[in-house]
Amino acid sequence: MAPGRTATFTVGASGAGPLAYQWQRNAGSGFCDLANRTNASLVLTNAQPWDAAGYRVLVTNLSDVRTSTVARLYIMSRDRADQPVC
Repeated sequence: MAPGRTATFTVGASGAGPLAYQWQRNAGSGFCDLANRTNASLVLTNAQPWDAAGYRVLVTNLSDVRTSTVARLYIMSRDRADQPVC
């Protein structure tokens, strides 16, 4: 995506509630929790090249924890973002 845009990741989960969510980011050194990112959707506004990473979410309830597959965010360089798309 082009720099400055909004990226949104959303997870669909079901099971015995209540469900809790914790988004994580891996910029190359392992996954770390993202502070205050505890909803079913992760919204990254004004995404920049340093936001390019792998993202996943942990979904928990009283008896289990499930980890989503990793979603990768790619940010184009400004040079490429300004070129027309066919």
